[in-house]
Amino acid sequence: MEQPAKEQTIESLINALSAQVWRTRTEAADALIQLGKPAVLPLIDAICNARFGYHYLPEAVRALGGIGDPRAINLLIDILASDHVHAAQEAAKALGHIGDPRAIEPLINVFRHDWNDTETFTAWQKASAALAAIGEPSLGALLNALSDEDDTVRQGVIEALGTLRDPRAVDPLIKALQDEASIVRGRAAAALAQIGDEHAIGPLTALLADAEWSVRVRAISALGQLGGQSVFALLVDALKDQEPRVRNAIVLVLGKLQDERLFDILLDVLSDPDGRVRAAAASMLGQRGDERALPALCWIQQNDTGYAGANKVSASAVRAIQSIQERCQKR
Repeated sequence: MEQPAKEQTIESLINALSAQVWRTRTEAADALIQLGKPAVLPLIDAICNARFGYHYLPEAVRALGGIGDPRAINLLIDILASDHVHAAQEAAKALGHIGDPRAIEPLINVFRHDWNDTETFTAWQKASAALAAIGEPSLGALLNALSDEDDTVRQGVIEALGTLRDPRAVDPLIKALQDEASIVRGRAAAALAQIGDEHAIGPLTALLADAEWSVRVRAISALGQLGGQSVFALLVDALKDQEPRVRNAIVLVLGKLQDERLFDILLDVLSDPDGRVRAAAASMLGQRGDERALPALCWIQQNDTGYAGANKVSASAVRAIQSIQERCQKR
């Protein structure tokens, strides 16, 4: 393609980014990404000169970021701090794609920005993913930010550290299990599970006594991922927890473990006072496929009038019975 013709094509595609039809905008952005570097400066110029309305800017930013050219970094960093949450999301994704360390601190600063929009949380997630995508160069800044006074910053960098999975983050994340903010403690538990270091099992066990049920649920999930059979007895003991959502989480984790003791434990849980927990136990028995559970499940089907959220507990028993019967027929 001759240069004037290519420039004309780029200009036409940039114009198409403001089309009323969503598919037209998407296809134009994809085509600009395919054209690559020749489209970078025209796109930068078009964005800087405000050629795109509020609803069309994100697609232009996606096109610019998708090319992956470092010349776009300064503009993308500026967009991160703008009042346009959807454009900021695309800018964060683009900066992770480019992977330049200059974006690290601006991406961390995204966690300080509240767009007063439900999409704010998605912007924070995009920033976490971008920091993890940048990789090892971001580790030092992420670890330093664990002591930031803003708990949103702390939870954001913890999410990035979990995705990054660098063993050097284990000890700082264990320390974060004692954070004053419950959401940070819960995030730290999840991040430790992602990294997969068994040294975290002891500190996570201590979290089973946390005052916040949501943190206890996170700890249970993490222990299930890290400890396997080694935490079986610990989790069974935790079934004494007064919070039904915690007991429900324990049943779901235990159901994934292969232990001969589990059958009797699940039968006992069928008499739990909370319908969600009983339903979870019925489901786990169904997954195990043990015919010995059929009498208890049939009783639940016929007599349990409780609810697990919007669904009847008896419905979970019906599905479990069907699952066991189907397995038996295949033998």
